[in-house]
Amino acid sequence: TVPQSSLAAPGRREIQWNPQLTPTHTNQVAGKSLAQNVASQSLSVLRNMKLHNLRNSAAKRFGCLQCGKSFRCFSQLEIHQRSHTGEKPFRCTLCGKRYAQKGHLYTHQRTHTGEKPYRCPICGKGFIQKCTLDMHQRTHTGEKPFVCVKCGKGFTKNCNLKKHLAVHLDPMPFSCSVCGKRFAQKTYLKLHQRHKRLNYILFCTELSY
Repeated sequence: TVPQSSLAAPGRREIQWNPQLTPTHTNQVAGKSLAQNVASQSLSVLRNMKLHNLRNSAAKRFGCLQCGKSFRCFSQLEIHQRSHTGEKPFRCTLCGKRYAQKGHLYTHQRTHTGEKPYRCPICGKGFIQKCTLDMHQRTHTGEKPFVCVKCGKGFTKNCNLKKHLAVHLDPMPFSCSVCGKRFAQKTYLKLHQRHKRLNYILFCTELSY
């Protein structure tokens, strides 16, 4: 007869009971195996972290010599450097206005063609840029993502938040060069100056008679 042990599937290890292995010894073996698994996993995590850091450092290998900012590819660095040099190689053939990026030129050209590819799904109004559409949609939704850290007031546009922040820094940052009167907003100063000019014109007209 063929021994039972030789009937095991080829390449498969047969498990046999060993009376010499006590429960304590079995627990020690299991503990050692678990510790080895944990150590192996820790090494794997460290290896992956190192690879991730290497990829990130290699990904941004093009650095600006003027400000130190890094970029993934040379074309991005080239575009960025124009902010230092003031170079604007893309020129509008209709009005002559120049731009640092080709995409900005394409956006500008829509002001000549009248093309408005971004349409509001609520009211149907068309826009030249997506960012302008996003701002417009806030008039429907009431969303105010730009919040003042000083008082908590919300704004639909970042530029409006910046104007508001001036109130906290200096309640009246805009002053009239003629009379010295101060205003919280530039628009109020302009209205004041316009009123002064109108009064001056009326005064001069009265003197001429």
